[in-house]
Amino acid sequence: MGRCSFRLKGAFCSLLLALLSGGVWAQSPEDVIARVNGAEVVTRAELDTAVYVAARQRFYHGRMDDQRLQALRAEMLGSLIDRVLLLEEARARGIKASVKVEERLYRRLRRGYNVQAMPADHRREIEKELRRRAAEQALLEAV
Repeated sequence: MGRCSFRLKGAFCSLLLALLSGGVWAQSPEDVIARVNGAEVVTRAELDTAVYVAARQRFYHGRMDDQRLQALRAEMLGSLIDRVLLLEEARARGIKASVKVEERLYRRLRRGYNVQAMPADHRREIEKELRRRAAEQALLEAV
């Protein structure tokens, strides 16, 4: 679980960045690049954000050639899809997340955003998305 957990945490951080880049709101059909069990689960913005974060972590001092970039994109797409599949399986098996863990994750996520400074309607959307992300991550940690 150690390596998998690290990958999932990286994917989780990437997906959170997608939240700010607009990746969680409605996308055009062309922007959806992966479906799992018929559901639109990975958008171009989410993948681009995941690749950006991973590239900064792995190749901070170096440049990536096209071959490395394509390999990284494939890896990140696989990670994002794996996350969706793990969540579906955990829910299907009735695994429950710890409320304490979920609240801890939510508080950590919320600290990363200046939610109070946002307009009220936008703030509600962000709060809802942060709660959803924290619940998902707590569930993954329970697996």
